[in-house]
Amino acid sequence: MVTSWLIVRGAVAIDGRTSRFVRQGDGLGPIDQNPDDVREQACELLNAPCTPWNPPEPKPPPDPPNLDLSFLKVFILLLVIGLLAFVVWLVARYIAKLNPRSESEPEEQVTAYSERIIDHSRNPGDWRTAADEHLTAGRYREALRCRYRALVGDLARRGLLDEIPGRTTGEERAQLAELAPKSSPSFDRATFMFDEVWYGAAPVSRADHDRFVAEEGTVLAAAPRRGNKASQI
Repeated sequence: MVTSWLIVRGAVAIDGRTSRFVRQGDGLGPIDQNPDDVREQACELLNAPCTPWNPPEPKPPPDPPNLDLSFLKVFILLLVIGLLAFVVWLVARYIAKLNPRSESEPEEQVTAYSERIIDHSRNPGDWRTAADEHLTAGRYREALRCRYRALVGDLARRGLLDEIPGRTTGEERAQLAELAPKSSPSFDRATFMFDEVWYGAAPVSRADHDRFVAEEGTVLAAAPRRGNKASQI
């Protein structure tokens, strides 16, 4: 049994590589030899069944994983949109620094000149024209309001007040008392009259309007002109 096994093993071992090794020693070089023929001859010598040898087929490479790229696409799209929005924000911020008043409403557009701020939406002359129209129509309350806005505009252009829409009369009185104390008493009386009529809904007549105009003249007569750019507008 051992001898038979050795004979079969030796016969089967005579494949291409073995025959090349055996024949190389005689100097004739390798020869072509079919391993299946050698196997059949060995089986005939041993009178044993011979099963042809079939090399195993190579396994196909595994399929790549089927990834769902929909989430990745959405993430990349959101990332691109976020970056674009950030760039737009940076550009808008840079433009806003160059022109800080570009987004203001027309009625709130103000410009700083030296130390004071002036509202350019309407000048004092426009306010007094509107006051005269209201006075002619008998709208004394509206006429007095326009007179007050004209007075504040004049004081701002003399460098004595900051003309800021929505500012309280108390803030304006305090500022004028510091910068033009001689005009402060008359301005206080005019301001109190405006507050009572406009905010307190007190009745107002033509005489009240004329008294306000008299206080207005006193304020402007005592108000100096400060040497800044605001007084030149």
